[in-house]
Amino acid sequence: MSSIRTESRAPLIRMRGIEKHFGAVIALAGVSIDIFPGECHCLLGDNGAGKSTFIKTMSGVHKPTSGAILFEGEPMQFDDPRDAIKAGIATVYQDLAMIPLMSVSRNFFMGNEPIRKFGPLKLFDHEYANRITMQEMGAMGISLRGPNQAVGTLSGGERQTVAK
Repeated sequence: MSSIRTESRAPLIRMRGIEKHFGAVIALAGVSIDIFPGECHCLLGDNGAGKSTFIKTMSGVHKPTSGAILFEGEPMQFDDPRDAIKAGIATVYQDLAMIPLMSVSRNFFMGNEPIRKFGPLKLFDHEYANRITMQEMGAMGISLRGPNQAVGTLSGGERQTVAK
């Protein structure tokens, strides 16, 4: 694993002795890593080496069979990816899981939709979603025609940006 280190005293995320077993298959065997704020890491390995399992364990998709995950020094146990996202750990998967015919703003907020309430009704807040989508995409250097532009019209890199 390669990294670019920034100055910091304590790791943001510390994983110690992480193991993940799927029945008799040992996917991870004692993986340990410290991740400091501002670092950029590259995870390399052969097919079947456990890269995806490691990332999915860090981001709450899989629970480790053994080992400890500490976030800002506190023990963490993610029951699902939403718990990891609340802690600030999000994953952009290679397949992106986007719907090409849906708008950029709908894809941008997929799974975390802003809601407006009208009495007992809960509706997608288009105005808020559109405003935030345009603001955040612009901040990342991507100029959209509009928030209702179909995500399938974007380049691969732009789609990755929408996927966060």
